Amino acid sequence: MKPGHGDEADEARRDLQRMHEQSEKLITGPRQGDDDDEGDPIVIFGKRIGRGIGYVVAVGLLFYLMATYLGHKP
Repeated sequence: MKPGHGDEADEARRDLQRMHEQSEKLITGPRQGDDDDEGDPIVIFGKRIGRGIGYVVAVGLLFYLMATYLGHKP
């Protein structure tokens, strides 16, 4: 066994644990309630605006892709 092998394994475990913790934050975002005030009307209104814009963009993209790839047959 190489000298310092245990140190490398410990460092690798710490790196993997850190990556696991950071990946959860990137994928799921902040936990519900950490920085939101559900009783605040501005937060509720902002969420509704954001979701509405998301739906409009998704539908627009869908129509654009359909017109581009299904509308032009050679």
